[in-house]
Amino acid sequence: MGYSNWVNMNTRILKALQSGQNFTANQLRARFGIRRVSDRISELRAAGYAIYLNEKTTSWGNKIKTYRLGTPTRKMLAEAQFVRKNGYAPYASELSERLNYVRG
Repeated sequence: MGYSNWVNMNTRILKALQSGQNFTANQLRARFGIRRVSDRISELRAAGYAIYLNEKTTSWGNKIKTYRLGTPTRKMLAEAQFVRKNGYAPYASELSERLNYVRG
């Protein structure tokens, strides 16, 4: 996939998620012709979008997983800022010591 196709695909997925709807991986595949949905979602997450994967139970009792765009917590933003500034992801204890003032 060329660069322009990749950017276009991520933009289309992001606009669909920004509409407020939830989508399963199969729905995104069918709607946009994506082969590797998880890769596109990972790229959007790396770009700073809070995309969550939630499990839902259908009316028939089946469990499905859907992607949705959400709002990151203050703690998530502080962790991301820490990693960007320091260039590594610290151990949980180190991070919690440094971010003890942040409440999720």
